Amino acid sequence: MAARREDRLMKLKEDIQIKGGQAIYKVTDGASHEQMEGLAEYALKEFGKIDVMVNRL
Repeated sequence: MAARREDRLMKLKEDIQIKGGQAIYKVTDGASHEQMEGLAEYALKEFGKIDVMVNRL
């Protein structure tokens, strides 16, 4: 997951984990090309591939 507000990302991650799921996040400004590239690199490092990426502004 990615968004600008870490507090919301942390809460969502906790909610997912409480329900038995797994989640990671990276604080990212979706309007920043450099930060989106960094997010893609992070996802590739963690998972080896990207199946779907949605950038909603």
